[in-house]
Amino acid sequence: SDLFYMGIDHKIVGGLMARWAVRLENRAGGYFDTKQAKEVEFVTYGLLDFRLYQKYKGLNWYFEIANLLDTEYRDIGLVQQPGRWLKLGASYTIKFKKK
Repeated sequence: SDLFYMGIDHKIVGGLMARWAVRLENRAGGYFDTKQAKEVEFVTYGLLDFRLYQKYKGLNWYFEIANLLDTEYRDIGLVQQPGRWLKLGASYTIKFKKK
């Protein structure tokens, strides 16, 4: 299996940032397709993800669109992977004073 991954982060305005991530995977091997009654090679696929994020005074949040181009692909065990989907998350860091 060959894997290529590249991410680029850039500032939009103030502390708001964006991240573009590209993943290309050429998987070795294949699977047996019962409908065609033959061995089928895995297909090379590419994914594009986009994330907006910001860190401000201990608060970190992000909004991500994963699989932005809605690519259809299968993972290990021929499990169909989700198309385009959205993620939203946040965390807060509390700093304690040292004695």
